[in-house]
Amino acid sequence: MLELSNDSPHLFSLYFPHLKQVLSTAKSDNICFCKDAEFWHRIVSILRIQSEESIVLFDENQRAEVEILAPTYEKRRTVVFRVIEVIPIKLLQPSLVLACGLLKGSGFESVVYNATQMGVTQIVPLITKKVQREWHHKREHDRLKRVMIAAAEQSKQYALPELMFPQDLKTFTQTINQQQYQGYCKVLFETGGNPFFSLLSKLHTDRCRALLLLVLKEG
Repeated sequence: MLELSNDSPHLFSLYFPHLKQVLSTAKSDNICFCKDAEFWHRIVSILRIQSEESIVLFDENQRAEVEILAPTYEKRRTVVFRVIEVIPIKLLQPSLVLACGLLKGSGFESVVYNATQMGVTQIVPLITKKVQREWHHKREHDRLKRVMIAAAEQSKQYALPELMFPQDLKTFTQTINQQQYQGYCKVLFETGGNPFFSLLSKLHTDRCRALLLLVLKEG
């Protein structure tokens, strides 16, 4: 399969968690029917996709360029599309883990949003003595997953990071040399450290294939 061309006209991108299941029902002419009221509403009423217009659907493992067909506008709550091509999603290299102090307000949402757009592989929220808020467990994890999806749809960087549950800083620093992060180049961002371009030069010289970035809360 060829990669989607950067020279193609702008295509809307939508996260669609049922993509694999729907693609498995494709007919011999690559036509799929998806009865999903929320999905139909977003296609027809929010994005106002026109008949024969192409969009990109993606989940955690693959993305598909599809053409929305006329019956979508005749069968309420059912999206009908033709599959043009399906491409596996590949993680960017080098692998990049971001361990970041948990910020209050919308600060951590911004971290997650921008990290997703930059292709971070894994995000680890850290609890330190300076963290002044609680982690709201599954509710917050689900909210940040929606932030990642919005970032991926906007940037078209489709590989969603693995969002870990928070870890205590002391526990995390004791485990980073264990098997999970063996072979990673480990970088701590702090005031008064080495110049950033010196770091880039070193990473290039060492041909680093995996990075662990540790960013702690200021103050």
